[in-house]
Amino acid sequence: MRSSGLARYLVALSGHFTKPAHATHPCVAPFDRTEVEVESAERYERDAPVWVYAGGAWRHGRVVEAADTSVLVCYYAPGSHDIAVEAVTPPCVMHRKPSG
Repeated sequence: MRSSGLARYLVALSGHFTKPAHATHPCVAPFDRTEVEVESAERYERDAPVWVYAGGAWRHGRVVEAADTSVLVCYYAPGSHDIAVEAVTPPCVMHRKPSG
């Protein structure tokens, strides 16, 4: 995805990027998950709601793009209203139900 396309995508996404008030984050550390629990990066679809492990905690995020070995995700940066975009490995991302 080109940077101008990514910028337009993030602006559009920010309109429906809200943190559910009743959501509970996962209780497992990313690298304590077994191979069975960790899905391959290709399994994540664009705009899918996910949990992202960043800054030492699980955060609400959305998939921007998925590749063979990593998932490009966006999430609210801790302590700000800025949206962070980061490529993470499969242990640091997991599917999240839209309501939580």
